[in-house]
This record gives sequence, structure tokens and C-alpha cells, in this order.
Amino acid sequence: MRPLLFALCAALPAYSAPAQSAQPVSPASCWLFGAKLGVSAFQWHNARLNSNGSLLRPTAALNAGRYVAAARLSLHAEALVEQRYHFTQRPLYVLLPLYLRTGMPTGRFHMVLGGGWGRQLGSGSPRLNEKHHPNEAFGTLGLEVGVGRQATRHAASLGLYYRRGTTGYTYYSYSPGGQYFADAKDQPQSLSLTLNYFLLR
Repeated sequence: MRPLLFALCAALPAYSAPAQSAQPVSPASCWLFGAKLGVSAFQWHNARLNSNGSLLRPTAALNAGRYVAAARLSLHAEALVEQRYHFTQRPLYVLLPLYLRTGMPTGRFHMVLGGGWGRQLGSGSPRLNEKHHPNEAFGTLGLEVGVGRQATRHAASLGLYYRRGTTGYTYYSYSPGGQYFADAKDQPQSLSLTLNYFLLR
């Protein structure tokens, strides 16, 4: 019995070492550079539950961020281009989000919270029955899930993001007595699904 006990005690470090190495280790602070590609559904919405939206349109982005190991957070800046409305119109918008992303770069789940500013590219407007706003401020909330095999120098994720504008159109009407008042305000909102890829440096 004693020889067996000694053999088990001697073998324990050999079995525990792989288990310890399998535990996720927070990497040091690093830079992240990446790209996103996906689809986005854009819509105007107001308090009267009226809406005016579009079908799924393509969206793409370039991304740079800094991961802070002590906080397990990364701060990201992004340049995003999305298409709205019909292909034959002037549908392109460039958006500049700035957001916080939780978790390690190679982690499985991430929350995204931030905001930014956007602008229509070029002149012109969509069709008459479709609203547009040349300048736009917005907030964004998202969830990312790691996909594939996460490595020490690169990571991939699938992201779902909800964005709501803080700017919009205010409609004015006249009351029967002739008073001019704000009737409704349309605000932009969108839901995006993207595949994200990051390089860690």
C-alpha cells in the first residue's frame, strides 16, 4: 500500500501540470488591430411606433484598440462604413464608434458599450419617401462571442450590435388654434451582425 501511495504522490505533479497550463491566462497589455464584415438593418423609429426601414445592407469596418490587462478591458476606435436604403441612391455612411470591450482579447464572451458620430458620404439624398440625416450621433451596445480556435496572436468573434441615434428629425404641426408645436421625432436605429478578426501586438 505504501509503495502505491508514494507512486500516486509522485505522479500527482505530472497530472496537475497540464491541468494548470490549460487554465486561461490573462495576456499582457497589448494592441489590437482588426477588421469587421457583416450586414446591418437600419430603421427610423418614433414614439408613435411608425417606422421606415431598409433591408439588410452590407457593413465593413477597420478597428484598433488597446487592451489593459489590469482592468481586463480594451478601448477601441473604429472606422465603419455601411450602406443604407437602395443601391442606386447615395446610401453610404461613415461612422466613428469609440467603445469599451470587456474580457481578454482571446476570451469567449465580450460586452461592448460606447458611442460615436457618423456622417453621410457624398451629396444627395435617398428617395423622397426615405429619411436621411447628414450628421448623426449615436450610442451602441453589443455582444461578441469568440469563434474558432483562439491563439495568442490572433482572435475571431461573431458580434451582434444595437445602435440608436441621439439625433433625428422633429416634425412640427399646427393646432386648431394656430399654435406651432413639435409633433413627433424620428430617431435612427440599427442592428448589425458581423464577423470580427483581430491581430494582437
